[in-house]
Amino acid sequence: MVRDGTGPLRSSLKQLSDEDGMFLEQIILRQEKERIIYPVNEEEYKKCSAVEKLDT
Repeated sequence: MVRDGTGPLRSSLKQLSDEDGMFLEQIILRQEKERIIYPVNEEEYKKCSAVEKLDT
């Protein structure tokens, strides 16, 4: 299981409000257009990208 911080949103069946959807769309389009590079905290990235091994 990957812990990336988006699980609650991705696994939720709740619909985003129009306002939240428009906000996210604006941010994504702006990032695409302006090629914005956001700094990454390596320690936080490692925490979020850690994979748990499941016993089988």
